[in-house]
Amino acid sequence: MTAQATFESWLEEVTAPFPADTAWRLRAEFRGHHEQAVDALTRLGDPAPAQTALRELGEPATVIAALEHTHFTRADLAWMERDAELKRLLADPERRPQGPVRWRDWAQLPVWVAIGTYLICGWPGHPSPLMPEFPFAPLVPALLTLSTAINLTGHWLISQRPARSAAVLARCWAAINHPFNGALLLLFMFGLYEWVLALWLILLGLTVLRRPREALSLLPKAWRSAQ
Repeated sequence: MTAQATFESWLEEVTAPFPADTAWRLRAEFRGHHEQAVDALTRLGDPAPAQTALRELGEPATVIAALEHTHFTRADLAWMERDAELKRLLADPERRPQGPVRWRDWAQLPVWVAIGTYLICGWPGHPSPLMPEFPFAPLVPALLTLSTAINLTGHWLISQRPARSAAVLARCWAAINHPFNGALLLLFMFGLYEWVLALWLILLGLTVLRRPREALSLLPKAWRSAQ
């Protein structure tokens, strides 16, 4: 078997666990590294530059193990397909946060908090036009600020990731964020402050029971921006 045939066999073995688009990209990268190494070793007078370059690339099992930390495998994609919502997020990029969070989004945060607080419970001396029976409570602007900041941060974190990682993060983010938003809804719409914690705990319990197991199991890899 020629050195080139040996390298091609190594390449096929290393990229076999990964989906077609990832395998194609990895093959191109490894071929480039191999060719550069062969050229450098040839200039140094190595009697078998192709074999030496191949040895320097590493054993297939070791390389595959390293790649699995930064790339989704075929098995990972099959696991994702079990989650209908995650499958939709992968198929439709518009369902995921797109584009970076701009400084204007953060600059508008105080404005939206002020407007939201006024509509919900008013400001001291200025009752809410929608719910005048609710007195001003500092908890409302605090929770509005927290909720908006969390959503902007989540948008930014997700939009910075490659498509598959972004889909996994978006799926996990929605599951984790819903209990918090549900508690805010009860607080704002009904003013039932004493029930907020109870509702949050109930929603959190439902989230745990209905947690997206597939997405959560891949969350560490998605957090590392796996491709």
